[in-house]
Amino acid sequence: MFKMLYKIKRRVYLLLLTVAIVLMKLPPFYFIPSLEKSNSFNIIRLCIIVSFFILFFLNRNKSNIFKRKYTLHLLLVIYFASQSASIMHVINLGSFLNVYKDLVLSLLLFFTILNVQKDDFHILIGVFLISSVGGLFYQYIYIFAQHIIDIFRPFLNITAMQFVEYQSSRRRYFGDTMDEALIPMLLNAAMTTKNIFLKFTYALMLIAILFLVILSSWRTKFIICLYSILMSFFIFKTLRKYTLALGALLILIFTISSAITLVIVGQNVYDRFLVEDKPNEVIIQNSRISYLMSAFQMGKEHIVSGVGLGNYYDNLSNAEKIANQYSPAGGGMNKKFIVIDDPHNIFFGLFATTGIIGLLSFVGLLSYFIFTDIPFILKKGFMDIKIYISIFWGYFIFAFFNPWMYFSFFIPFWFFRGIIENIKLNND
Repeated sequence: MFKMLYKIKRRVYLLLLTVAIVLMKLPPFYFIPSLEKSNSFNIIRLCIIVSFFILFFLNRNKSNIFKRKYTLHLLLVIYFASQSASIMHVINLGSFLNVYKDLVLSLLLFFTILNVQKDDFHILIGVFLISSVGGLFYQYIYIFAQHIIDIFRPFLNITAMQFVEYQSSRRRYFGDTMDEALIPMLLNAAMTTKNIFLKFTYALMLIAILFLVILSSWRTKFIICLYSILMSFFIFKTLRKYTLALGALLILIFTISSAITLVIVGQNVYDRFLVEDKPNEVIIQNSRISYLMSAFQMGKEHIVSGVGLGNYYDNLSNAEKIANQYSPAGGGMNKKFIVIDDPHNIFFGLFATTGIIGLLSFVGLLSYFIFTDIPFILKKGFMDIKIYISIFWGYFIFAFFNPWMYFSFFIPFWFFRGIIENIKLNND
């Protein structure tokens, strides 16, 4: 009887987490266009909550996770408390709750993944990898087949589409997908599988990701891509034997991609690094500095607990608020929306919104991750955890240069950290 209940419980939470991961890699959409609550992100949230409930409250054999890893749990409690305390000075409670609920759900996902069995999280990683194909398809369809997007537009989340279209109007594409962080995992999958079709699929995904990195015109994507390639050479000794050949192949792919993207959109990521020749890039760099200075000033004025999660924009001057709004033209898309609601850096953002306590609590947590990751990176073997560590820090690089207080960042960030800590727990 207990074995049957265990199997049912395992199948249910695996199914729920599978649904959450698949939806995570797709653009946010409505299952029922006329019903806003049917947003796919809400389905992900529901799946996480139910999965957490099944694992922790319907578990006949209580997990021993809370009996170990005392330092990690203490740091997480302090971090969560500091984020919660930022409510004290909020101007916009709705914005605070939007960020806060996703922070809570991402931590629930972390503890859920921390508690799954080894075989189960390998299944979930496989789902994550396969689901990435769907995400890549969507990106290519949006760039090269807009008529297909138009057919499904009523189902796509309006706010998310506004941001995508705003960025595409600047000839920038999908900077927040972070697929390039998956390069080590795709290389490993391509090298280890014996199935020719799968090898071809993984190789095609790698080329598709590299092409999008060049086309995207997002410098952060290029930086994460280079980081992931370097980490791949560090992780896989096999690759080092073919360094020259692979290096030449990468240069060839980047060169061809550059030529194609120049024809398609008239620019690519390389142009974004030529600041001296691009007056617009100088303006962008100056704006970035002003974002950081505004965040620093907010943090100084509310040194203990900050202005509150999600309240960076609300504490800007009126002139800055107007400058950080965008009004797309045409159809029903003429309503202004906020373009910049974060200072483009996780440390400055935390200092502004959660104060010195929130910032130090995160630095403490991050330091714990660094010092416990390094031994596994340097050990022989442990190939899987090295790959997941690389992906996790690739996501962190994104948060270092970009707005990060979003559901699409929180969930994969804490998903991979949960897997990493799960492996560490089982190797103590």
